[in-house]
Amino acid sequence: MVVKNEQGYALITVLLIITIFTVVSLSYIGLASGSIKQNEVVEKKSQSVSIAEMGVTYYQTAIQGIFETILADRGLTPTSNFTPANITTIASQIETRFLSEFPKESEFPDTSAFNPIAGDFSTSPISITNLDFSTTPNVVEEKITINFKLKGTESGKDTVLEGEMGIDLNPLSPSFNSITPNCSSLPPGITHCEEVQNGGTPTSYNNMSNVKIISKGPLVFPNTSNNMTNIQILGSEVHFQSNVQMITNSTIESLGDMTVDGQLTGPNGGNPYINLDLFVGGNLYIDGKFELQSTKAQKVYVRDGVTVTNKMSIGSNYSVCIKGDLDVSNSLENFGNLYIQGNLRVPKSNAFTNTGVRYITGSVIYDDGTRANLNHTLPANSDTICGNTFDEPTIETVVDNVNYK
Repeated sequence: MVVKNEQGYALITVLLIITIFTVVSLSYIGLASGSIKQNEVVEKKSQSVSIAEMGVTYYQTAIQGIFETILADRGLTPTSNFTPANITTIASQIETRFLSEFPKESEFPDTSAFNPIAGDFSTSPISITNLDFSTTPNVVEEKITINFKLKGTESGKDTVLEGEMGIDLNPLSPSFNSITPNCSSLPPGITHCEEVQNGGTPTSYNNMSNVKIISKGPLVFPNTSNNMTNIQILGSEVHFQSNVQMITNSTIESLGDMTVDGQLTGPNGGNPYINLDLFVGGNLYIDGKFELQSTKAQKVYVRDGVTVTNKMSIGSNYSVCIKGDLDVSNSLENFGNLYIQGNLRVPKSNAFTNTGVRYITGSVIYDDGTRANLNHTLPANSDTICGNTFDEPTIETVVDNVNYK
């Protein structure tokens, strides 16, 4: 009888299995370690990008602060008339003051008045280094261009950004933003949107409804535009060359001047309610009657003067806010809210009827030269009633483009 001893074979099998598992485990550990190191590198690079981007933001803040300080030092405001000499001097002073705080090839110092990083980071792995900075005045376009190059560093990893910022010395009033400047998302009920790229003559006709018309340029409506319903119109300027009457549930915003060569009112003998919100960033000129009657709360905001060559009537549901003078050639009736940051000019022979709320910061000037000085102070709730109509124009530093190196 032969007896086989298999214990040696079992031991060899166990040792082979242990060896295989050891080799596989070590491979996975090596891969995991490499992946962790790679992630650390990517994370550090990503953090350096964030630091550099933060530097761009604080460059913008610092430049804006320096610019406003220079204006104050020179007795200027955003609405000042900037001469070529002023523009050249301001550009030079921005560069000089910025570089005195933040010299080229140096890190943003903790002691700077415009220090973008709060606290003492002298031993920190985080830093922002100014590599280049210069300003260029453009006296023709009244602009200042700032070219910059900076480096963000975090734990030894660098990201370099260079780009351009601009200061447009033509001040901008805050936008009313009553209408979105695109056709991508239409408001409720609007079924058609027409975009007139550089201004021109859009489609217009009586009884037009559920239409949005937008343009970055001026819009001209040559036809009568009566009985429009659920209409939105936005342009750099808006000009109606005929009557605009009987508008319902509509909004018109002109970023600049708006002109109506006719009536803006309800038709004679018909329903006088026009239900219109009107926003004008410049002057409003109406060559005819201007009657504002509505079945619901409506508003007219104008950032410059208003001229009406005939009668003007403000219904009880309307708030009319004017940052400029109101000149009415015929009678003026106010049953709603009338806020004027300026003077009111009306004929003395036609009574100014007022049973609503009225604030006039200047005077009532009559056509015979006499005047009544009112000098009202706008009330605390004028922002609630008038939105940002009376906000002052601003000049801001704008980042035009940034390139990653």
